[in-house]
Amino acid sequence: MSNVSFVSDVEMAHDEVFAGPMSESIPSSITSFAHRRARANSTNSFTYFQENEEPEERSRDEAVAEESEDESAFAEWPEDDLESGQSSPLRRESSGFSRTSAENPLLRQDSSKTDTSGYGQRGRVSQKIYILTEDLTIVVAGFTTNLVGFTVYIVLCAMTFGLGYLLFRWLPRWRVRLAGTPTSLRECTWVVIENQWNEFTVHDVVNQQYGQALSTVFGSQEKGTLRYYDDDDDPVINYLRFVDYRYIRFSFHPLKDKFVLSNSWKDPSWTNVKSIRAGLDGDEQEYRQRVFGKNLIGIQEKSVPQLLVDEAFHPFYVFQVASLILWSLDEYYYYAVCIFVISIVSITTTLIETRSTMRRLRELSRFECDVRVLRNRFWRYIASSELVPGDVYEVSDPSLTQFPCDSLLLAGDCIVNESMLTGESVPVSKLPATDDSLALLNPSASSIHSDVAKHFLFSGTKIVRARRPQDDQDDEAVALAIVVRTGFNTTKGALVRSMLFPKPSGFKFYKDSFRYISVMGGIAILGFVASFVNFVHLKLAWHLIIVRALDLITIVVPPALPATLTIGTNFALSRLKKMQIFCISPQRWFISIPGLRKL
Repeated sequence: MSNVSFVSDVEMAHDEVFAGPMSESIPSSITSFAHRRARANSTNSFTYFQENEEPEERSRDEAVAEESEDESAFAEWPEDDLESGQSSPLRRESSGFSRTSAENPLLRQDSSKTDTSGYGQRGRVSQKIYILTEDLTIVVAGFTTNLVGFTVYIVLCAMTFGLGYLLFRWLPRWRVRLAGTPTSLRECTWVVIENQWNEFTVHDVVNQQYGQALSTVFGSQEKGTLRYYDDDDDPVINYLRFVDYRYIRFSFHPLKDKFVLSNSWKDPSWTNVKSIRAGLDGDEQEYRQRVFGKNLIGIQEKSVPQLLVDEAFHPFYVFQVASLILWSLDEYYYYAVCIFVISIVSITTTLIETRSTMRRLRELSRFECDVRVLRNRFWRYIASSELVPGDVYEVSDPSLTQFPCDSLLLAGDCIVNESMLTGESVPVSKLPATDDSLALLNPSASSIHSDVAKHFLFSGTKIVRARRPQDDQDDEAVALAIVVRTGFNTTKGALVRSMLFPKPSGFKFYKDSFRYISVMGGIAILGFVASFVNFVHLKLAWHLIIVRALDLITIVVPPALPATLTIGTNFALSRLKKMQIFCISPQRWFISIPGLRKL
């Protein structure tokens, strides 16, 4: 466990469903005291990862055979370098066999490598991944549900009248230790993902019947990284296993025995510009949509009851409810009513602000239109959400005003407005791609190569003009483009994702707040013990002793402080809205840096 206080270890059950851009991004009593870990030395301790010695290497044929029999196997292959976005044939990963349990740290403080893993008897049980485009290090650990432990969890929740549920909700690691059994990534039914800021989430592993070749999921890079690999020996994946984390898809690689980013896919047949103008057939489109999903930047939203539960079940609000009950028993009715009203106003304004933030971001990110696409060698109109990598569509269609995905121009020329990305409204000219630029195309790279950028059409950028080929040698009657990336894998998707999940930032205000609460909590405990002993010596009634001693804690630690800070933040938000200034992370600016509020 990380060496932090109980309060800082308390985590609401964030399941990566949008509840505002992030828990810290909307004004709430939760975010007022959400613990901010400083980015320096942020890779301090993961919970379910341990680096060990290097395992014995197995052959690729053995790994494929055991995968088809649904047995655990591991084949050690040189892997893709996620930091550079390119394949590195000479690179090996440092890993080993051990019994990794929930009590072992995910990542020790002295570990600095990426893509290393912990192993169990049946294969890899955890892995560490560095995502260059997000500047994010995560650890993925596999689990299956322990029926005995899950039954104990249910019994504890029932016998404690919900108090056990609250405790396990605030400390999800305890729930995982009780109800989960560490399992190899090949066989697990759900995974725990933790990043370098100790943000902890649980995700189900999706299993889909697939029955297609390995290269259709992991692309042409496999031919350069897997030994003994050729065109006649492309293993078939019977079942597609993947996990979606922060709108990033990780697909399970049966040969490497680990989850791999799906945004690095490139069709092995993309070698000649003219040959890829033929487009896709219907079956191929269906399989690719299983791998990459729909071409939508759709933000999942929590319902109002879910938001209400997340807010009301936070430790500070539970403390407020306990204080209200205690004050009512001691006949502090007027004070209890005042705190109750403040809490209701705080929760209501938080829900309203969260819902409005959701609507604004959904309207900003979601785009769908009809696109004229080449399918089965016939032109037809389809919804842009049905586009998949490899689709060829018409850019010069008059009804198309902006690009629905990241694409590569194949024929014709375009003038586009990329102000959404660069902030500059200067029109940019785009030219058709060549075979050389197609070879340089690397979807997994953090940035587009300069020789490819002049042919690349970014999702969300507006079309100023699109013309058919003016060269007599080109017999195309329309301007064409091929889909390269869709949905959240696009440049626009990465931009939206950066707004949804901003990096935690530590401010002195929050550190001072925790110090204040910790000091006052210590004083309250000392006062509780002293008053309890004194009341016992005075031989007061037991119910009066308990009420008076607990009342001291509610006086020393102000239960209404988070709610009052939330109301103050909301007033600051309303004043800025009158000036048409909006912010998705108000806690960073309104409270932490008050000197910048005057504009």
